[in-house]
Amino acid sequence: MKYITLIIIILSMGMLSARPNVYPVTTLVEQFGATWCAGCTVASEGLSVIDADTHNGEAIFTRLYTESGDLSNPEIDARFSHYQVFGLPEVIFNGKSRVPGAGTGIADGYFYHHTLKHHRYATSPIMMNTTEFNPNNGAFSGNVIMLDGEVNIIGATIYYYLIEDDVSTEATHVVRSVVSEPFDLSGLNNSYSFNTQFTVSPAWNAAHLWAVAFVQMPNNAIIQSVSTLPLPNYNFRVAMPFDMHIVGPAGGVIYNSQPFWFFNLGMSDNYTVRIEVDSAPNDWYFNYCDEDGICYSGNNDNPLSLGGGESANFHLNLWVGTPGVAYFHYEITSPNLGTYIVPFIYQAEGVEIADPIAVPAALSITGAYPNPFRDSATIEYSSAKAGAFDRLEIFNLKGQKVDSLPLSSTAQGLNTVKWQPQAQLPAGIYLYRLAGNPAQTGRLLRTK
Repeated sequence: MKYITLIIIILSMGMLSARPNVYPVTTLVEQFGATWCAGCTVASEGLSVIDADTHNGEAIFTRLYTESGDLSNPEIDARFSHYQVFGLPEVIFNGKSRVPGAGTGIADGYFYHHTLKHHRYATSPIMMNTTEFNPNNGAFSGNVIMLDGEVNIIGATIYYYLIEDDVSTEATHVVRSVVSEPFDLSGLNNSYSFNTQFTVSPAWNAAHLWAVAFVQMPNNAIIQSVSTLPLPNYNFRVAMPFDMHIVGPAGGVIYNSQPFWFFNLGMSDNYTVRIEVDSAPNDWYFNYCDEDGICYSGNNDNPLSLGGGESANFHLNLWVGTPGVAYFHYEITSPNLGTYIVPFIYQAEGVEIADPIAVPAALSITGAYPNPFRDSATIEYSSAKAGAFDRLEIFNLKGQKVDSLPLSSTAQGLNTVKWQPQAQLPAGIYLYRLAGNPAQTGRLLRTK
């Protein structure tokens, strides 16, 4: 049996406030593309898969187009420059997590799904609401509320997107206009009221327009987003202020996690809560406790009732026996909600496991020669093990991909690949990078 109720007196639990100082993050997904980008259609297919698995309170999907006629403008191009998007397509989650390209794992949403998972249960110190949106004249207003008195947001920017759906059979969630202003906020319960005005073109379908506001930090992290899209009547969220892949001690110890929060952001509902163990050593036990220190056996269907806007916080209470790895998850169920899953991994210190969503191996670009070059250049890259990445991509300074070089014979250690550009490519600076690793980018200068 993997469940026994551990009655533990947690002294700190009596000090916890019932009022949360965090709020669930609504993930902003920005897809960067162009009408002439063949891979962008593949990226859109993959994003539609995870769009269908989420609702508007969990994730907001937007598309930005460059060099695409009336779908583009300087405001939108400035966002490409802001992120230094060199190749298309590229999808950015909450300003930080990038998924470039359109190769294996994109069309079926695999990489997007696992990237979203890292943001889906994240916490924010602020809550955002919208109060007005008029698609006919572009008026958009709302507010931002600070929930954590110890957090100071300084030097951030609040951005506003005006978005049109169903522009064509291929183009939807299209960002039409971008407005921004500096943003600072601190002090518990202090609020910031935003009120902006988009310029609405008569060519746009007002019935298909909606708006997004989001706060972006100086390091590009987007800490909260909100849209004017409708939310579901039954809207359950979890805010997890710690990594759900836990690395901790073993050998007969009790592990108590930091508190995390269940939020009912919709109508009142009655839930049952339980922990399901997918795999674990036989002498591990899985329970959880509430903020009053009352602990619950994880394998029971424990009742939980939350009114609209109410929340409750808990912490994991695990007995960790022999060293090993446990995969387990919460199941929060109601007739209205269905079942909401919150996955965890507990990895005992010193135990190695394979991360199924990690990059298969670490690669790094080590250089290129000759550079400058005229007819061909050899690009060097190093791999920690064989079979790491499948291609190296070449872009011009406009961000257009001009070539893709397969890396099917990648071996452990130093590797090389030769680039012989087409004759019609002009002289100038070209950027090369390893697909799936936008941080690894180099420059080549072609001469005539």
